[in-house]
Amino acid sequence: MTQQQPPQEQQPPAAAARPRRLVNLREFEIGQKIWVRPERKAEVTQNAKNGIWVTGKFLEAPDDESLVGSEDEIFVDDIMDIVEDE
Repeated sequence: MTQQQPPQEQQPPAAAARPRRLVNLREFEIGQKIWVRPERKAEVTQNAKNGIWVTGKFLEAPDDESLVGSEDEIFVDDIMDIVEDE
């Protein structure tokens, strides 16, 4: 009798593997630009200052262009970094 092996987990795409910088959402001001998983850029439009989520407007979303211009809640685990001066 052969023992079945569990299915192997797929490796995340390169964008998801990008190192994440520790951020403090309580310090984010309206207008702060952030990098959101996977390689999306957003601008903070609201901040409840709870350290868990902010509302952001997507400025760039190469994986789904339909998101550009839309707003959504962005959770701390999805925030990769702040956008440095452009």
